[in-house]
Amino acid sequence: MIPNFGIDLRDGWSLWELLKAAALLGGALGAVATAIKIVTMIMEFQRLRAAEKVRQRLVATASTASFSRDEVKAALRNYVVPECAQSDPSNHTDLRYVADIREDVMQAVDRFIAHGEQYRHLLMLADSGMGKTTFCLNYYMRLSNRKVASAVVPLGRPDAIAHIRRIEVKSDCVLLLDALD
Repeated sequence: MIPNFGIDLRDGWSLWELLKAAALLGGALGAVATAIKIVTMIMEFQRLRAAEKVRQRLVATASTASFSRDEVKAALRNYVVPECAQSDPSNHTDLRYVADIREDVMQAVDRFIAHGEQYRHLLMLADSGMGKTTFCLNYYMRLSNRKVASAVVPLGRPDAIAHIRRIEVKSDCVLLLDALD
């Protein structure tokens, strides 16, 4: 006979049956945790593969070899698409104007490019460290997946102009210039 250690065994369940149920529950939770770990590992592998593809496209399309695999991987990892606005909210002293009309920056740039005949240049302004380079790499990936000719050129490189000159079809290329400062 197994002692019940003060456990109220209702409905005729024995301590042994409770322990078996707990073991089954623990096994099920372990299986769920393992499945979550496997999914996480697959997603990380896909991010690494996407980062390497983007880096290879950057080099192959004469964009630039300025970005290492780790830089591209970090830019693509858990990217949260920011919102953009037409005006700088820090220029307003009245709090009523701080909540400007905002939209997804990727959609805003897509719309701008779709009207390419009318508009030719877009400046994306933000403070240092606000994610402009990360946006450029993620947007380059978005355009590459859509088979749109594009290139990312950091202007801080001494050979940036040479990279721009090597672009074959300049009229159809979306050129993302980074590090304008």
